[in-house]
Amino acid sequence: MFNINDPQACKLYSARMFPDSVTESYFGRNLMNREDQSQTTVQLLTELTRREGDQISFDSPIQIDGTPVDDANKLEVRIGRVGNVVKDDKVTSQREVHKLREEARKSLADWFARFYDQLSMRVLSGRPGAVNANLLRRDDKVSLFCNNAFKEPDSDHIVYGGDAKSLDTLKKSDTLTLAKIEALCAYADALGGGGEGVVPLQPFMVNGREYYVLLMHLHSAEDLCESTDPRRWKSIQEAAQKARKEAEAVGSKSPIFKKAFGLIGKKVLLHKHEFVPCFNDGGAAKNVEWSRAFLLGRQALIWAFGGAQPGCQFAWWEEDTDYGGKTAISVGTIIGMARTEFNDKACGMIAVDHASKTPDWLARRLALLSKKD
Repeated sequence: MFNINDPQACKLYSARMFPDSVTESYFGRNLMNREDQSQTTVQLLTELTRREGDQISFDSPIQIDGTPVDDANKLEVRIGRVGNVVKDDKVTSQREVHKLREEARKSLADWFARFYDQLSMRVLSGRPGAVNANLLRRDDKVSLFCNNAFKEPDSDHIVYGGDAKSLDTLKKSDTLTLAKIEALCAYADALGGGGEGVVPLQPFMVNGREYYVLLMHLHSAEDLCESTDPRRWKSIQEAAQKARKEAEAVGSKSPIFKKAFGLIGKKVLLHKHEFVPCFNDGGAAKNVEWSRAFLLGRQALIWAFGGAQPGCQFAWWEEDTDYGGKTAISVGTIIGMARTEFNDKACGMIAVDHASKTPDWLARRLALLSKKD
């Protein structure tokens, strides 16, 4: 049994925090292939010995027209400290310390996983003000640390639902449809590579087949399902299940099939998540509810972890409070996130802005909760 703040206990639990938190997150579990970094949406940089506030540079593996990326196009990511704390408000006996550590590890890993996902969505989106943000302040124009500025996707890497050409022309009827997704896939296939300085969107390669992941909010998934003929929707779901079984049959380690609830055009895997950013200021009158979905390919996002030593991404501290009667456990890490870019243009993703109405049942529930408050 280790005492409070025992160096061996802190070393043990700090080592567990990184794999626990990463695998708990949506991006870490479904879009990060740690065995093959060339086939992943999230590029993970962990062998860094930088401290809080440092800036790191690295060469992007993405190339354009066969020309290597030079020093002028190295991606720079600022890294900084983020952490959270768990407090035990009861008198803690020695035999309860191990239980407290395990509970703290689970709850803090869950918090960091949600933090990774929300910050990843914000970085990909590049736009503050999402109404479904809770761990991040809605009006932040920069990240919570180190001044990694959020940046809207460039015009080559953003499309709109329906006939809309911009957010100002977005109408309530401009939702995400099968026709729009099929057109989006064709656009992604043709994007870049012609010498205009736009990097082609690199699909995932699994068992000799190409795939993209379209990540949307739960509301958008519901809209898409309700607007599709039930027989067609069933075939879309079955296609995703078939693709997963085929990949597993050849021993594929790709995680992109885990959360896929549909496959469109034999190429676009459909994913959904509650943290995909939603807004309510679309259209000419700024009153259209909308969401920014993401068509994702390889190496769209960078996660960079720093630390005093390579391989040690988290610090774990334990402290007696109230004259030793209570215990506080705090965990911190040094992290930075950035969207991959080349010549100020996004790589590995296309934003899809579309109308997405809050379902009636959820609107009624939120109204009831606001009355209670």
